Amino acid sequence: MVAVGGLVVASSMASRRSCGYYHPDGRPCGAPPLRESRFCLFHDPDHAEAVAEARRVAGQRRRKDATVATVYDLEDVTSDAGTRRLLQIAVLDLLGLQSDLPRARALLAAVQTSIKVREAGDTEQRLAALEAIVNRKGSGSLLFSGMDDQEERA
Repeated sequence: MVAVGGLVVASSMASRRSCGYYHPDGRPCGAPPLRESRFCLFHDPDHAEAVAEARRVAGQRRRKDATVATVYDLEDVTSDAGTRRLLQIAVLDLLGLQSDLPRARALLAAVQTSIKVREAGDTEQRLAALEAIVNRKGSGSLLFSGMDDQEERA
């Protein structure tokens, strides 16, 4: 409800509550508070232990991730080099297992994956080379300028 010119009018915009916490530099938190609190989850004193535990677990996870990445010599597992490195690790681990049918199947799947990864990398390199040529020439029309002559002859 908002008073406008002596009339009380229902406001179409709900007022947005925000956390009552202020950072040491004076900035307000700005996050929405919990339903029955003045504070958000991170600043509510009633949830301090749970938040501290969550931060501790997250820190452990980051340390574990960093350790595993160092041990396996991984930087970015989403890059082509990272994908190749993961594939190499998987194959080396498979080769260390007892020789049986599941191992053979897994190795064949790794070979298929390797072929696909290589093809994707080759395609990306070829596309980059073509884009560089097109960018150097200024437009794609120069690349295909002789095609109309060839089509007329056919």
